[in-house]
Amino acid sequence: TAGALKKDMSAAPEADNGKEATQLSGGQKTPGNLSDGQRTTGSGQSADTDRSDPEEVLNRWENAFMSRDMDTLLELAYDREQLLAMAGDSGEDEWFFGASTDWPSQSLVLSDYRQEDGTGKIRGYFYTSEPEIFIVDETVKVVEREGSYYVEHQKLDEYFVIENQEQFERLYGDADGYDFKWENTGYSTGFYRTILQHLLRGYEAGVYRQEADIYRQYTDPVEAAVRLLHLGAGEGKAEISPAAPESEEPWMSYLPEESLMEGSLAVVEYTFSEDGSRVEIPMELIEGSFGIWAPAGTGMVRQVYQGREETDHTVSEYFGWDEEETFYLQVSQYGIYRVDKEHGLGCIYPYYLHPDTVWALQDGLMYVSLYGEEPPQPGWDSYYFQDTPSGATDYNLEAIGIVDVRTGEFDRESMKLSGKTGQRMLLHPLKWISLGGGFVHLYKTEPDGGSTEYDIPMMNMGCSSLTEGPMWKGKPVTELKDGEVDAYGKAVRERLLEYPGMLLELSNRAPMETYTYIDMDGDGKAEKISLSRDTFQEEERYWAYDNYLLQAGESRITDSAECLNNGIWAVSLDGSEILLALYEDGTSNDPATMLYALRDGKLVSAGSFADDIRACTIENGIIYGIDRRDVLQTNWVKAAWRMGSDGSLEWVEQESYDFTGQNEITLLVQLPVRKTPEDGAEVHMMKPQKVRFLKTDSSFSWIYAQGADGDGGWFQVDGIQIAGLGADHYEVFEGLNFAD
Repeated sequence: TAGALKKDMSAAPEADNGKEATQLSGGQKTPGNLSDGQRTTGSGQSADTDRSDPEEVLNRWENAFMSRDMDTLLELAYDREQLLAMAGDSGEDEWFFGASTDWPSQSLVLSDYRQEDGTGKIRGYFYTSEPEIFIVDETVKVVEREGSYYVEHQKLDEYFVIENQEQFERLYGDADGYDFKWENTGYSTGFYRTILQHLLRGYEAGVYRQEADIYRQYTDPVEAAVRLLHLGAGEGKAEISPAAPESEEPWMSYLPEESLMEGSLAVVEYTFSEDGSRVEIPMELIEGSFGIWAPAGTGMVRQVYQGREETDHTVSEYFGWDEEETFYLQVSQYGIYRVDKEHGLGCIYPYYLHPDTVWALQDGLMYVSLYGEEPPQPGWDSYYFQDTPSGATDYNLEAIGIVDVRTGEFDRESMKLSGKTGQRMLLHPLKWISLGGGFVHLYKTEPDGGSTEYDIPMMNMGCSSLTEGPMWKGKPVTELKDGEVDAYGKAVRERLLEYPGMLLELSNRAPMETYTYIDMDGDGKAEKISLSRDTFQEEERYWAYDNYLLQAGESRITDSAECLNNGIWAVSLDGSEILLALYEDGTSNDPATMLYALRDGKLVSAGSFADDIRACTIENGIIYGIDRRDVLQTNWVKAAWRMGSDGSLEWVEQESYDFTGQNEITLLVQLPVRKTPEDGAEVHMMKPQKVRFLKTDSSFSWIYAQGADGDGGWFQVDGIQIAGLGADHYEVFEGLNFAD
């Protein structure tokens, strides 16, 4: 149902910070937060002006006015004395020119000079730091004199305070068709986003700050109309009409029942005190987390470019939710929003985002594509789009931003692409982002619909708490000086040798390499250990460092991998030697760990094993993990490795190996099984039932199966055949697991 709000307004808007109104050129007044003007000596840009082209002369006048270029204005002025009188000559070849903070940063030629009398109108948008935007129209006339064109200032119409209906309709049109769009107000999404930023800062860390009071006016339709449209003294009331969504989206169920939906309307009836005249102003709820109102019909209502349901254990733990509690992330023109059952709709990142923004979430951190800057006004898309020779439009991808979806903390610098990679990356809109192996994987959309992958190191160079790398004594390792580096390398060595089997990740991920410092040989000097791409290998593989160069001090080694993780680990198996470890994911769940040692000053391979060392247990010099073994079906066995007498890793033989994946399988026929994995061992028949494969022998040709009834025994396999029956696997078993 419609509600009613009523407000009494003061005689005039208060000056910013309580300062007095100050003098503007031409003897006009403007609200405060301004100084007495700024000095200017100009740039003399008119020297290159084609004075025979009236359009160029008018454009130069407009630009000079915006940039306070008095020299150019004087050269273009038809009446120099009039302009000097307005500016106030200091007598030092400098002029006090206009006001300081609200001088226009944008202007727009509204009327073509090609009228019969040669007049035109330049509209300026005067900004204050609160922010506020005021409209000033300058009427000028283009005059020809001796074949050259000049500009004659005629009058200034200033709309700092609207005192009655006549003034209101002169600027905004009449009730049959009010026009509150950018040309008549100067308001864009950037303006309202600034209001949102101030409101969020007013409640930082959950603490209300009094300076946010002025911005709370925008959360009331009457006060917002007064402030945005600069209404003078009067009285207003609002009738609110709640909006109903065109379609119910799942995230809407997380909003409080009493919430007004974005797009809800209000009609503000405002009566001016000056003459009792009245206007009815349509207002619209454009942003729902704080309830920001704007003049209706301006296209400012929040648009959800993309939204996605998410679960994240780090977020759930932070808020005390159940592990699988869902929430939504949304990207819009006002920034990034989180919607959850506890807090409803909330903005966590109130800054510009492009409609083609993509993201990935990991451990509470949102990695999001940031495309350049917002256009300074609607329609100026070329400000951040670039046409390519192929005719396609590229977006200027500036950075991969990192946003903590719990707190709203963000980092736009650590993974800034231009400058750090040595070149600006111009990409078509990204198709998607994924995270893995210490990389942010970017997938670029190609004109044919395909995609190309770019791998950006997930940098942790200490630019913010979100990207903080390894620390030592409260200082990022990346900032250590020479003596500190050696001390750090010695401390790492001592820790590794003191605790054999302890695995340390020591990765400092920079744009072109990942590195750390370890005193590998015990000489008191830390070797720099670095991992980077082998630039001599042109073959493109899966991830950026698949053709890799590993370096320890002056010694280096190159090799190749499949999906090599961007990280360096170190471990000592026996408390006497330090090993470096690299890890690859493989292309199809095929993990592997490669070990390296520095021996006699030379970096050498110490072997490898088919598991992720991070998931292994290391005790008494033995690495315990799992190894893939396809015995009749795809499976993994519990395995072990140790350093051999030749200094290379070796497999630890066992009489039998337990399977880790004991899936339920259906035995279809009677199966002869033996007491031990030998041809001559005692045999009996296992009846058809549900069974599980528990282990295999040292030759990986016998399987021990146990039935649901407790019966069990060994049977021999030959590839996909059951040796004791001479039958293929599908004739004997159902439900076997086969993977690539």
